[in-house]
Amino acid sequence: MDAKITKLRLSRMLSYDWFKIVLAAAGLIVVWLLVFTMTGTAITPSQKFTVMNYVGNVAFSEEFNKKYNSAFFNNTFSYEVIETSTVDLAANESMAFELLLARTTVEEGDVIFISDEHELVATNNFVETSNGTSYVYEKGDNYLDQFVSNNRGSLFDINVYLTNLETFLNRYYGDYKTVEEPDEQQIRLDFNFRTKKDKRFRKATARELGVQGEIARIKKYREALIKFNWYRAEKIVDVTETVVEDFYADGQEFRGTYAINLCPSLDKGGRKDVYDATKPAMHKLKAAVAYYPVVADSEIGFKREMTLDAQTAENMNVCLFDFKGVADTFEYESLCYIVYMIDEYSSVKYETNNA
Repeated sequence: MDAKITKLRLSRMLSYDWFKIVLAAAGLIVVWLLVFTMTGTAITPSQKFTVMNYVGNVAFSEEFNKKYNSAFFNNTFSYEVIETSTVDLAANESMAFELLLARTTVEEGDVIFISDEHELVATNNFVETSNGTSYVYEKGDNYLDQFVSNNRGSLFDINVYLTNLETFLNRYYGDYKTVEEPDEQQIRLDFNFRTKKDKRFRKATARELGVQGEIARIKKYREALIKFNWYRAEKIVDVTETVVEDFYADGQEFRGTYAINLCPSLDKGGRKDVYDATKPAMHKLKAAVAYYPVVADSEIGFKREMTLDAQTAENMNVCLFDFKGVADTFEYESLCYIVYMIDEYSSVKYETNNA
């Protein structure tokens, strides 16, 4: 049998079978991509830190993004966080709740900025003004209460969160408040047990680097908790108690501490030397985090003041998501970020000799 490949035979094959060849090549590419995707190491929820901005706030500014990037590149987070992102619901209000549901369904999100302010709702009344017909607006639901009521099952109770962090730290310090150096042997044992199937730490050199990163992570958490407790004692920040309609219990009221007030006003127990209630704009906090327009009582009902000097961060709160996909203890990255923000904006600075 003559099976010799000649130019003529090759030409005939390509003329009649070119379509089959293209399909076969395309099929091989698809199979290769599927194998690569399914066997490749995907980023985990613990490795991605996501900040959200709730409706009612002003959209994240360029300055916010600079501060956020600085938090990442200045090693605010531990070795585990390798990617950061934002979800700006304030910039997409028409699709905000669909976008929020889509992200929380896949357990994406770590912290979310929410003001302790009321949304404005148009009534059926309207008046004639020099600018034409204007609807009369009244105050509706409180943004913070509304969010907590609808999402409590996915949020940390802040006081429980802080207590759990204390327990975690005391495993390695005995008493994290007085002991400055952790038990590195216990950290090593726990790290090796937790990562025994982690591909990143198969080699001895990579495992040792991982242990050193773990020691640094636990030290970061201790520093963050000590600082936060000091800032809280000094009334620079506070934990907010929310009294909301319990979505899970037929409308009954529910009390919980599901938010941190980053900038408590005087009527919320804040300090005047940190936040001056006579100045609507909260200087550095506006740049560092989120802010919103002031709601004013006008002759034709409530309205939002959109001028620059009527934008404030007063009583801006942050809630922490509690998703089961985040590996145990890595949720404390959120506190590291919060303390970073406080360090950035507070006019009263924490110092070691303050503790």
